[in-house]
Amino acid sequence: VGAKMTSSLTLNTGKRHEGEADGPVHMHIVMVNNGRSKMLGGTYQKMLRCIRCGACMNICPVYRQITGHGYGSIYPGPMGIVLTPQLQGYKETGELPYACSLCGGCASVCPMKIPINSLILSERYDMVQEGDASGLDNFLYKTAGKILGNTKKYNSVTKKAARIMQKKGKDGRLESDTAWVPVLKGWTQTRDLRNVQKVKFRDQFAAYEAQKGTQQASGAQVPTAAPTTSRGQTPSASKEAVAGKHAKVAASNDTSNAATHNANANVRNGANTNAKDGE
Repeated sequence: VGAKMTSSLTLNTGKRHEGEADGPVHMHIVMVNNGRSKMLGGTYQKMLRCIRCGACMNICPVYRQITGHGYGSIYPGPMGIVLTPQLQGYKETGELPYACSLCGGCASVCPMKIPINSLILSERYDMVQEGDASGLDNFLYKTAGKILGNTKKYNSVTKKAARIMQKKGKDGRLESDTAWVPVLKGWTQTRDLRNVQKVKFRDQFAAYEAQKGTQQASGAQVPTAAPTTSRGQTPSASKEAVAGKHAKVAASNDTSNAATHNANANVRNGANTNAKDGE
């Protein structure tokens, strides 16, 4: 598995020549490509270079979870995600092109340098263009496009989402008790989702710019905005906290070393006393 040469290899020497005892009298080759010739000259022609080595299956995180039977085809794994819809059609294969995380691991290990993840992404695009995507997907993507393409709508939605997540979340995260929420449930059933921050960077930057303009107009010195870490601390405060922890650890180590030294000294003194008593 993961070989540099295909295992489906047959060597034919042709028909039997004069003076040879073995071999066929006539030889005919019938090419049955099961529709592969339709892929020639198109977007998915590179997939015809596949030698069935299995390297893409070994590295694929989806294949490791669902195994080969989950693909519903004789061609499992990432290479099957590309090849099967081209041979059977998108209506027959359903949502097979979505059984991929697009991590790119398959393309990185492919000995034939086939851009498998890019071809899978092209199949998803084709499904949408041909109307084979589900109605829910179309609705969600159109809605997301309208929100992400409009600054006012984006700001309004993210502010509302932040308030809701702050109420429902625990310790800054949404946990499994929110697994009933549509769309989010696919994630929060097994993982925690970090809450959207109450104050966004855009709001902080706008407030800073406003303060900067006011102070420049009045001739006052403009303070430099101190960057913050993911926990809301400034780097200097974070460094001081770390230094304090190191100091505590060092003091603890010194106390431990002193106690060990005293214990060793007591043992030596006791040994010397016993030796004198013995003499």
